[in-house]
Amino acid sequence: MDSAELMRRFMALPESLRQDILGSVPSEIADFVDPRAVGEVLTHIADSAEMLPAFLDEQAPDFDVKIQLNQITSPVSEYLRTFSWQANTVDEFLGTRGSGLQQSVAGEIHDLYKRSTTVIPDADSDAPNLRYVWMVEELIPSSMRKNTHSMKAYREAAQVVLAKYFETCDAYVHPNNFAAS
Repeated sequence: MDSAELMRRFMALPESLRQDILGSVPSEIADFVDPRAVGEVLTHIADSAEMLPAFLDEQAPDFDVKIQLNQITSPVSEYLRTFSWQANTVDEFLGTRGSGLQQSVAGEIHDLYKRSTTVIPDADSDAPNLRYVWMVEELIPSSMRKNTHSMKAYREAAQVVLAKYFETCDAYVHPNNFAAS
């Protein structure tokens, strides 16, 4: 049984029984809990045993155009291409959770990108690549940095998430926006 099924079963219980099971709401969030919406996606991908691309979905239209217009260079362009083959794992997970989580994650990624543009100014010649590295590191929960295996799994999960939201232009700029600039 996966976490989504467990949650559905729990939410189907009468409210009084759910309160009995929970006891009370903790006043603090445990340090191993990532409260961000994107944290759910990262945990799902990092905990998945199957990380090889399925090669079922083709690359998003204009993917290479977006890379070029955003001035992303090697090796980051290759990371985006490689991890984009796994973007369907994000879609599959979000498909089981509803549109609310999907919108929250997209918003968090968009905000993360906007923050990256203030942290790493356009004046830096390698700004697009540095932003990618910065965003990957920002996505990794601090509790996962304590173990090298967890850190690696979450770093790869973060790159899958960024590739997915690069495709949808929540991270980086859509080609149509260059014409308006």
